[in-house]
Amino acid sequence: MLPHLDPETGLLPVGEHEASWDEVMERFGWNEKRRALLDGLGEALELLAGVGCRQVWLNGSFVPAKDEPGDFDACWDPDGVDLDEIDPVFLDLSAGRAAQKRRFGGELFPNVIEAGSGLVFADFFQNERGGSPQGDRRPEARRSDVITNDVQYRSTKSHLAQFEEALANLRAKAGKKPTKLQKLEIDAVAAQADDLRAEIEDYERLSSGDVSTFEATTLAGLATLLIKARIARGWTQSRLADELGVAEQQIQRYEATEYRSASLARICDVAAALGIDVAETGRLRSIDAA
Repeated sequence: MLPHLDPETGLLPVGEHEASWDEVMERFGWNEKRRALLDGLGEALELLAGVGCRQVWLNGSFVPAKDEPGDFDACWDPDGVDLDEIDPVFLDLSAGRAAQKRRFGGELFPNVIEAGSGLVFADFFQNERGGSPQGDRRPEARRSDVITNDVQYRSTKSHLAQFEEALANLRAKAGKKPTKLQKLEIDAVAAQADDLRAEIEDYERLSSGDVSTFEATTLAGLATLLIKARIARGWTQSRLADELGVAEQQIQRYEATEYRSASLARICDVAAALGIDVAETGRLRSIDAA
């Protein structure tokens, strides 16, 4: 049985939690957006099961208590999977997994295990919201969306170094004629390394002070806008906390949960403290009468 979400963070406890599909639907499909994403995930799971996959890990912005997650991130076990029969979309990890997102609404990586670097993809997913068990080589304090502080910046660089080491090891082992599984593993590690590299570059660009305009196409995106504006302003989480008269840990919780627990008044306070001018246009869209 799945444990309850932490009421403060909106996250499951750190660790792996087995669940049936019915339990996942009941726990995480509480609105139309989430049910649509689960429909896409369900299609992906059926296709994977049909070629021998027996285990999938679900993580990303879908698992926390967010009403409108952007997508889902999943990691599937390639052990025993017939890669000659698998739908090619699972092998296409290019362009930020665009083909998978169009088809399923989320992205699915194979669980790559590379002993030399200590890389285990499934553990990396779990590590997005927690620290590493003692005694292993995984970097700590990976976060789910954007780099919010220098600690996470250094951690992300450590993750990138691990992925680059794993990639070099995989390429050396595969040689000039990699098997289909080896090619998939190389593509997966290379794609994730590219993502980490882009996150690092984005944080460095914001920290440079050269960025002063930000866009949020949805209300949910306002949280990321506030985080980026703080970084571009050159303020630490501690500085923003001082300006608002709250503890630094409160700002850390706000940003870790994308301001899910903050009131509208508090969000306005944050924007005012950062000196952000926000121009928003509201547009009515059609809704299901039911």
